[in-house]
Amino acid sequence: MLDYLAGATDTDGSPMLDNTVLVWGNELGVGNTHDYKNIPWLVAGGGGGSIHSGRYLQYPDVPHNNLLVSVCNAMGFAT
Repeated sequence: MLDYLAGATDTDGSPMLDNTVLVWGNELGVGNTHDYKNIPWLVAGGGGGSIHSGRYLQYPDVPHNNLLVSVCNAMGFAT
């Protein structure tokens, strides 16, 4: 999917991935214990300039809902 979006041209002439936000997560840090801490999330794309990519970030003891709100804000939704 990321390769396709990087290779596709958007209407402004930029790669479509630059104007896209793709989020992947699984809601569980450890499947057999249903641990909700240390959950891996992948955020890809530039979000039209609102997402700064190429980083690895860790936020211990912060709810993942904060990430989802940030993605909504990047898409233009107000909180």
